[in-house]
Amino acid sequence: HSDLKNGVDKTTCTLISALKKLGIKPYAVVPSVGDVTEFLKTHQIPYSIIPYACCKSSAERAQLQFYAESAVQQDALLNLIDEISPDVIHLNTGHLLYAGLAAARRKIPAIWHIHSPFQEDLSRYDSSIGRDGYIWLLEKLSSQIIGVSDDVSHSLAEVLPPDRINTLYNGIDIEALECAASSPTTNIRSELGLASDANLVIGVGRISAQKDFAAFARIAGAIAAQRSDIFFAIAGPKQEQEAIKLLENEVARLQLQDRLFIL
Repeated sequence: HSDLKNGVDKTTCTLISALKKLGIKPYAVVPSVGDVTEFLKTHQIPYSIIPYACCKSSAERAQLQFYAESAVQQDALLNLIDEISPDVIHLNTGHLLYAGLAAARRKIPAIWHIHSPFQEDLSRYDSSIGRDGYIWLLEKLSSQIIGVSDDVSHSLAEVLPPDRINTLYNGIDIEALECAASSPTTNIRSELGLASDANLVIGVGRISAQKDFAAFARIAGAIAAQRSDIFFAIAGPKQEQEAIKLLENEVARLQLQDRLFIL
């Protein structure tokens, strides 16, 4: 996407920059300008913009609009394919129908990189073409399928040819970590007013319905009731107001204000 708050975005950027170091010549397609395009500029990776809206609603009208827009997006991608002649097309989510269709029309191998179990990604298509339709799309429009975990790969292997599925764990940009680690920082326990030897559990991720940090708070509450020496913190952007409210309500209900910190 475009804001680098989503793990899929970060993983894709890490993958692209790693491929470039191996001598591959990546070319990115993004839906809009933003943090991702800034990343691409910094790493001198060429890109094009093809506007794309996805997953905003499961209503029938929105589903029909998704398919209508896919036709327009497919034409734009076909023009780009004819211009740059890629050897492989990599789709970083199961929702990129137009890219799978464009790859098939130009007979270019397509790798579908799936980050969620089959049932979750199926929701994009369930009310329109249904389960069998989505299975058909993934099978007919893919050369290889990547699952980001054993759980994801197993869920895909239940409905797709297992020999086409590989597990590739999300990569980590070690250089970026080392750079961050060498930057000036404060002691987090001291900053939170905790003892230097306090046990601290940190949950990392964007505060959204999908990450369900309200559940994290409930687990923290259960542990805090048994152990007075364990504290909790959540590190990640506050992305969805409803999820933020649910989290804050749980913290208040369980009286975790001095045990769970939202950084």
